[in-house]
Amino acid sequence: MPRIRLVICAAVIASLGGAGSASADQTLATGLSGNVKVSTSQRGTSIAWSAPTGAGRWKLMLWRNGVTSDVPVPTSNMPFDVDLGDDGHGHLIATYSRCSRVTVGLARPRGCDPYRYDVTAARERRIPGLGYGSNSDYLPTASGGRIAFARSVGGGHADLYVRGLTSGTLRRQPGGLMNSDRRTGPRRLDLGLRGLAIAWATLGATPGYDYGAQEARYDLLKGGHRLLARYAQG
Repeated sequence: MPRIRLVICAAVIASLGGAGSASADQTLATGLSGNVKVSTSQRGTSIAWSAPTGAGRWKLMLWRNGVTSDVPVPTSNMPFDVDLGDDGHGHLIATYSRCSRVTVGLARPRGCDPYRYDVTAARERRIPGLGYGSNSDYLPTASGGRIAFARSVGGGHADLYVRGLTSGTLRRQPGGLMNSDRRTGPRRLDLGLRGLAIAWATLGATPGYDYGAQEARYDLLKGGHRLLARYAQG
């Protein structure tokens, strides 16, 4: 398994207002596996990622204002699908899912429930109304008092939804190019005030694409969507 270093360059440290000298790159972590999950906040003040504990578990890490620390939440059975955003009141939160089954390769996550961690309050809580029953909700991302996420019901295809962070009506988003392959679906989501940015992978045979495609999309919260790029795989 490839090993990587998580490094933030001096120019980024300066732009984030990080403490200390901005004349050299800063190493946040070393010895991380190639599937480490990294996320930057919308306000550009913090970075979150997963780090192995050495016991087959993963812990959530946070770099904020030049200081790296372990996030005081239970470890996970696989890397966190963490995203940094806000709660609609200017408070930094991390959103991620906890899954009952370990995801192998490009398989769709199963048995996932979304959580939020309030950085200022140092408190983790489950996001109400999501992930119950046969619903597997993952890749949560929050902004402006809303949350977006991917949902697979009973291991079926993945749909994208947006609703209020604590409650509200689900609004389905268009998503990407679909087929019957169970690996097809979103790889990354990032919610903003106006829309949802999506990295989507369509794997396997698809009409017009022998081996699927990779897409970058932007779904507008008020309706409509934009296909920013599509790269065919065959």
